[in-house]
Amino acid sequence: MILRRIADGIRKQDWFVVMVEIMIVVVGIFIGLQVDDWNDARKDRMREALFLERIHDELALDIGEIQDSIGFAIERRAMGQLLLNAVDDPELVRADPTRFIVAVERAGYTLLPTINDHTFEELKSGGDLAIIRDAALRSALIGYYSLIERLDSLDFFREFFQAAYLEQQLGILTPEQHGKLVPLDETAEFTEEEALEALERMRARPGFIEQIPRGTSGQPALGYFRLWQATAQDLRARISAVLGRTAEQ
Repeated sequence: MILRRIADGIRKQDWFVVMVEIMIVVVGIFIGLQVDDWNDARKDRMREALFLERIHDELALDIGEIQDSIGFAIERRAMGQLLLNAVDDPELVRADPTRFIVAVERAGYTLLPTINDHTFEELKSGGDLAIIRDAALRSALIGYYSLIERLDSLDFFREFFQAAYLEQQLGILTPEQHGKLVPLDETAEFTEEEALEALERMRARPGFIEQIPRGTSGQPALGYFRLWQATAQDLRARISAVLGRTAEQ
């Protein structure tokens, strides 16, 4: 219809009609493009909110995992100190023989948190990071998950010190005692006699005693975990603000 009116206007040399019709076409195309852009932007905002909701929930899991690792690192350091003190003070073993046996078994283990980065990896692999409009938030996301990649180096040190600890530990506990503790059995109990015998075997292993401070101090891991946790908490608070949530939600 419009094209016919334009053709008629040109044929009649009615340039005013031609210009009006052309303007109607141009405005119609412009409005159509604007509507398309608005729809695309609305879809992007919905996708952004969905991705941020998922990352927000994953960060809550991360914070809990990291807190567990912090708690275990503190406990591991306490177990290591118990072992060192027991070398010169057997009364510590008599006071709690089960804890002493457990400390020999577990003090050399490090618990690394399991980090949930599925949503971020989906964003990154799909080339969708730009969907996060807030540049500072986008940078914080990249920084947090880059920190995780750097902290993965902890796994190398964990395996190194854990292997050294376990090598020196061999023979201090009996196979039966190991069997009660691996897999984890919180109900396991040990007698004073068992613990004192294990103490004597430990005293006869100077290599193990030397390994205890290196394998159980937990200080480097604690520093990393606390940095990791603070970064996760800050990032989650930022996302909460964008989503209009409180910090507790």
